[in-house]
Parts: sequence; structure tokens; C-alpha cells
Amino acid sequence: MNTFEDYMRKNFLMQLEAVWNFSCYQLMRFFWGWMLYTIAQFMFFVGGVVLIALGTLSLVGLDSVAVCYQLIDGIEQGSMGVVSCKPIVAFLEGFSWGPLGILALIIGVVSIAYSNWLNFGVSRIAYRLTQVNEPGAGLFTSVLSIEFARLVRVFGAAVLLALVVVPAFFLFIIPGVFLTIRLIAVFPIMATDASCTVWQAFVQSWKLTATSWRSALWFLVGYAVLYLFVASYLQPFFWLTVFPLARFALFDHISSKTNKDLGVAVEMQA
Repeated sequence: MNTFEDYMRKNFLMQLEAVWNFSCYQLMRFFWGWMLYTIAQFMFFVGGVVLIALGTLSLVGLDSVAVCYQLIDGIEQGSMGVVSCKPIVAFLEGFSWGPLGILALIIGVVSIAYSNWLNFGVSRIAYRLTQVNEPGAGLFTSVLSIEFARLVRVFGAAVLLALVVVPAFFLFIIPGVFLTIRLIAVFPIMATDASCTVWQAFVQSWKLTATSWRSALWFLVGYAVLYLFVASYLQPFFWLTVFPLARFALFDHISSKTNKDLGVAVEMQA
């Protein structure tokens, strides 16, 4: 006898609606907190990119400021003019970098790593929201402090994902989509298990999506539609906050579904 829950598990559109409803509900629930948190993510990332560009180009003797202005133009176009970083470059323009180029390069890498840590914090916050109805004070500040060993693992996972998925998209789109689906749960897994290694997160995500790849595919289709028709004017906010929230909701759904299926299989064998 089919129950409503079984129907829900098979109806991908209902799953998709539930995942994005969770993201939008939590977004509206703590709107100003998410807004400030997203700005922090974005500014650490942009600052890191600018410093890496300045440091690298100054070391090789090119006109780093001119190149950075071109880079900033691309970032501003991507944010539809919402974010302006030219004052930062103008402030740095008067510096004579020299040996400071190495320092700028190091600070830039650290800044991007911390931006990635803050983005990972969205999954940690989402996990907390799924565990308690009223998270109380410190929802955002609790994920700001650095756990160095965990930060290294998270940054390593981000770099490894980029090295695996990005070339696949450039070579052929279908392998890129396939790898994105199979590895979509890496960060949610690491958010729920503080001791999880990069390799364990990759392996668990691969196993988890083996039977739930359709749910992940529908999720990515929904993301593409929302991105193109709804969120094109809010790209940083949508990518840095709304997407990770929805991704964790997807992970929570497919992991609970997988655990239930395993429980049913064990009962049948018994």
C-alpha cells in the first residue's frame, strides 16, 4: 500500500519544492543575518582575488593595477553593479609593492580560504537549524571562529572539487554534470561530521547519490531555472547563501531516504 510519504519520495517535483522551501523559509527567518553573512563571504573572496592578482602580477613585473581593474570590472558586472571594489584597488594603487607582493599573495590565499570557510558555515548553520527549532543566539557568530584543522580539510575539499569538476565541464558538459551530482553532498557531510576527512566525504557523497541521483539532478535543474529567471540580479547572494541552504536540505532528504531504505532492506533480510 502506497503511503503519502512513499509518493513524496518518488515525486521529484515535490522533493524539489520542499528543498527550496526550506532554503527560502530560513532565508526570510534570519534575513538581515544572512545578508551581512553573505556580504562578509563576498568581500573576503573579492579581497583575496584582488590581493592574489596584485601580488602575482607585481612579482612577474606586469602592470598589476591595470589588470586588477579589468578583473574588478568583471566582478562588478557579475554582481550587476551591486558591489563596487574599485575604491579598494584605487587605495592599493599608490603602494610600491616590491617584496610586499609575496605578502599580498599569502594574505590573498588566506582571505579566499576564510571566505570558503564562511561558505561552509552556511551548511553548518543549516545543520543546526534542522536539529533544533529555535537555535537561539549565536547562530552566525558560532561559525566565524576558525578550527584550523577543519578549515584545511574544507579548503582542500573545495580545491579538489574544482580540480575534478571544472575540467570535466570544459571537456564535456555531461561528465561535469555527472560529477556535480555525485559529489553534491561533500560539504553537507563535512558539516554534520566534524572529524570527516576529505576522502571520506567524497566516498560518502558518491555512495549516497548512487540511488538518489535523480533527486540531485532535479535539484540542479531547479537551481538553473531559478538562477536564470529569478536570481540573475542577486548572483552573489543566491550562490553564497540560498544555494548552500538548499543543498543541505537536499542532503538531509536523500540521506534520510537512504537510511530508511537500508532499514527496510535489513528488515526484509531478517
